[in-house]
Amino acid sequence: EEEEEEEDQLEIEKEETLENSNNNNEEDSKVVDKEEVKDDEKEDIVDKEEEEEENLDVEKEDDLAVEEEDDLDIEKEEEEEEEDQLEIEKEETLENSNNNNEEDSKVVDKEEVKDDEKEDIVDKEEEEEENLDVEKEDDLAVEEEDDLDIEKEEEEEEE
Repeated sequence: EEEEEEEDQLEIEKEETLENSNNNNEEDSKVVDKEEVKDDEKEDIVDKEEEEEENLDVEKEDDLAVEEEDDLDIEKEEEEEEEDQLEIEKEETLENSNNNNEEDSKVVDKEEVKDDEKEDIVDKEEEEEENLDVEKEDDLAVEEEDDLDIEKEEEEEEE
């Protein structure tokens, strides 16, 4: 009986040991599971941080791209403004040139008018001189005629 009791006791202890072992294994497994969960959570956190960093990098790149595009737009606008300004200056220069040509033309016209007026004055002076010459000739002719008339009268008186 004692031996049977001992065997029973050993069997009980064996079962308890096995049960304890199973419990320890379960607990170990739980601890391992908890550690794995913690590792997974850490990995998730690291992944999220990496993803956030990538997103920030992408945002920075996007911001830089937008900034560069804005800079290019500004440069393009400045170039267009410069081109517009050059076009305006070109038009003003052309207009000034046209105005200068008109003024030159007016000056030439005025000079031509002055030349024409001078010619008219010279023509009038020549005409007046001719008229004076004609008058002098007429006067001389009249004088000669008068002289002839007087001579004729004197001759008649003498006769």
